[in-house]
Amino acid sequence: MLNRLTGSTVLSQDKLFATLDPTTRSYRLPGGRGMTITDTVGFIQKLPHGLVDAFKSTLSEVLGADLILKVVDASDEDYERQLEAVDRVLDEIGAGERLTLTVFNKIDLLDSVDRLSFRRRYPEAVLFSAQTGEGLDDLVDRIAREAAATDVLLSAEIPYREGALITLVHEQGTLLHEEYLEDGVRIVAKLPARIAPRLERYRTE
Repeated sequence: MLNRLTGSTVLSQDKLFATLDPTTRSYRLPGGRGMTITDTVGFIQKLPHGLVDAFKSTLSEVLGADLILKVVDASDEDYERQLEAVDRVLDEIGAGERLTLTVFNKIDLLDSVDRLSFRRRYPEAVLFSAQTGEGLDDLVDRIAREAAATDVLLSAEIPYREGALITLVHEQGTLLHEEYLEDGVRIVAKLPARIAPRLERYRTE
């Protein structure tokens, strides 16, 4: 899914522990908003005791995430237990209250009856195929909506000396207006709630 979203060529195999390290790639939404997407290792039940600590350490990225995508193999008859395993691990690492979006992958392997069943049982989930790209537009739209849900509309005049802050607005926000003045840049933008306070001292009405 990471490869399909970002155009990357990260190793992808139907093999347990093909990768044990998180992989992070930059991604820009159609509206121009930038973000990073991290692919963690897969969640499994009854993890061998010797791998528990190493496994959980790779999930540290989850604790800093604004949105967690729970990617489930829709073609697996045991998918409900997969979801349970994911939720259990999220609780164990203290991320149980984070905002999540369930994504059922491999829908290219489902017939129309099974797809309808998933839509009825999980109306808030996204049906997706990393193999064919089906459902990609829906996935991107949902990510964009969740990303914007807590945005703050803010106008500010940022001095040129605060170049890093101006860059942050371009990369993390949705820029609605930008005007170059003698001493700085006047912007109107929608910004993530966690970033908006950094511009408070330059805020204008």
